[in-house]
Amino acid sequence: MKRQRGFGVTEYALGIVVLVTIFFMPYKDNKSIANMLIDAVKQEHAGYIYAQTLSQFQVTSLKASTNVNPAPKAKTELESFNK
Repeated sequence: MKRQRGFGVTEYALGIVVLVTIFFMPYKDNKSIANMLIDAVKQEHAGYIYAQTLSQFQVTSLKASTNVNPAPKAKTELESFNK
């Protein structure tokens, strides 16, 4: 049987080309899968940073008191955060 050599590099190169094409071709709303993943990470990180800016006093005072009236957007985000 004849030994075959050199096809491993070709297979890896072809696999990389296919994966790069899949990740960076426009998919939905003219955005690639890589861009959608980057946007999702940015959105989750922004939520984490927002939660870190809240002091424990703000969170517990909103739980304890219904008389507190924060801005409408912040109130809904805090209510979903406190659940």
